[in-house]
Amino acid sequence: MKSVFIFIALTCALFTFGQNKKPSPLFQKAMSEKGLNHIDAALDLLNQAIAADSDDLLARFQRGILLEEFKKDYKAALEEFNIIKEKNDTFSLLVRRHIADCFFRLQNYQAAYQMYQAYLDQPGVILSKNKDITLKMINCKFVEANINFKKNIQLVNLGDGVNTEAMEYFPSLSADETQIYFTRKKDNSLTTDEDIYVSNLIDNKYQTAIPVNGPINTDENEGAHTIAPGGKFLLFTACNRKNEFYNTNSCDLYISKLNQNTWGKPNNMGTAINTSAWESQPSISADSKTLFFASNRPGGYGGLDIWYTKMNDKGQFEEPVNAGPMVNTAWDEDKPFLHPDGQTIYFVSNGHAGFGGKDIYKTKLIGSIWLTPYNLGQPINSPDDENGIFVNAFGNKGFISAVRPEGKGNSDIYMFELPQDIQPTPVSYVKGKVTNLIGKPQASIGKFIDLSSQEVYTSFNTDSSTGEFMVCLPVGKDYSMNITSKGHLFYSEIYKLKNELGKALPLHAKLSPIEKGSKIELKNVFFETNLFNIQPESSAELNEVVKFMQNNPQVSLEIGGHTDNVGKESDNKMLSENRAKSVLNFIVKAGIDETRLRAMGYGSSKPIESNKEAEGRAKTEGQKLLFFNCRFLNLLFYQ
Repeated sequence: MKSVFIFIALTCALFTFGQNKKPSPLFQKAMSEKGLNHIDAALDLLNQAIAADSDDLLARFQRGILLEEFKKDYKAALEEFNIIKEKNDTFSLLVRRHIADCFFRLQNYQAAYQMYQAYLDQPGVILSKNKDITLKMINCKFVEANINFKKNIQLVNLGDGVNTEAMEYFPSLSADETQIYFTRKKDNSLTTDEDIYVSNLIDNKYQTAIPVNGPINTDENEGAHTIAPGGKFLLFTACNRKNEFYNTNSCDLYISKLNQNTWGKPNNMGTAINTSAWESQPSISADSKTLFFASNRPGGYGGLDIWYTKMNDKGQFEEPVNAGPMVNTAWDEDKPFLHPDGQTIYFVSNGHAGFGGKDIYKTKLIGSIWLTPYNLGQPINSPDDENGIFVNAFGNKGFISAVRPEGKGNSDIYMFELPQDIQPTPVSYVKGKVTNLIGKPQASIGKFIDLSSQEVYTSFNTDSSTGEFMVCLPVGKDYSMNITSKGHLFYSEIYKLKNELGKALPLHAKLSPIEKGSKIELKNVFFETNLFNIQPESSAELNEVVKFMQNNPQVSLEIGGHTDNVGKESDNKMLSENRAKSVLNFIVKAGIDETRLRAMGYGSSKPIESNKEAEGRAKTEGQKLLFFNCRFLNLLFYQ
């Protein structure tokens, strides 16, 4: 239907400007082939029509369109449009825009600017209805000013495991970069569906990609997805699906959870996010509490806009908010990517000054303030439409889809080193495994707490098949971590990232059973040097102790305090005993019966590590070096 409308509109326009010939049978056949996306066949028929009648301006115009928009042969298209203009100058208004566009693509920006201006100067042209021409003129000046500032970037094709003769785009990687998910369109026809594929990194090479397992892909379109940094949630776009919310053939956002290495049934994300309009291209924060996406819903600034929503205390996403006029324009903004640093957003737009088509931009959301979008420059951006960007957790690698002569076919996925000026803040990630003492994977619940605010940054679950988890942690903060599992003592860890750059943090959390003699090492209870007053940031860890005691009423605990071997042993023993008593008092005030608790001070008599070296002393007492003290909870009785 769309092709028929375009054919009628162009035919009427050309008749208006003086061609009174009836469209030839060859031209009509060519338009039918174009409607089926058979571009080569359409061009062959148009060539025959022009050979039969060199004054067939309808055929020449359509040939120019196909050369420009489908074959990207801008020189040949420009020649065709100029022939039309020379044969009948009354056509100049219709073809002048295309001539200017071809000049732009051929990097003759001054000629393009002049032709755009000439178009606007034509009688009857209303400026307010041609804002796209004004923007293209701004782009001409922008490119002229930046044409010599190209970043030194080498695009590396991800290889045969990922790229094929089909179209590959929308890359999304796990935080450790061992898996890449992407969308593949099997051929270039207008009717072929899109599916989501995954490839695993083995020996630094991505293996042959396969469709994601589980009930994700269908005969309709699935794609424009994001994999949560932890690798356990897949958010994607699905179109033409019947759902209980809207009777529409548009696109909605869906979510699926990975369980025992299989993706579960996807769920529509509901009316808080999806509408009867078009929602697509999700990107979720590292803590899974903020979701960005693109939509053409009412209330925006133009065509497609970027929206975002935050999760409330009940675990529900609230009403989405438009990103506002600093990001969105009267044109299209889409393909948002929120980096795990929680502030840096990359997006695509054809409404900001750029190199033509849709360019990729970077901005930051600081509180509620958006920074001015920054064009990523050449060669990341080009006169063509860009398809978005994915940036790894460390912030030093970018992944894009692009059409290049050396590619495998159509658009391929490429990796490149990200220049410093367009990098986000790097993040670290914890890649862990939860087992019992003999190495059997355990189902568990874990959480990371921001020690400065005492708020839960993010939580995670592991299952009994692998016990694995992965969590991204923005640097510049310190975090405590607790893991709980039925029938086991909880596990405690600390991550000091205030002065760290992004790095991988491997962890094997071995959980002890709830039985007499088992111990818990508390790593997030803090005291000032040589004092026994509990610091406020200790509350989260001690509350875990309280919960453990509440859930296990049969358990009694010994709270053991330890120090290093610096100073008098009598002083160390007294300090460790007073600190143990402070912990005991905290637990009692929280409602635990004091008869279930015992405080003991061991001084330096039972070090965690050798006290001969400074590092060992730090791990044992640590107060003088690392501002924390290692303590144990020892199970005295278990009935």
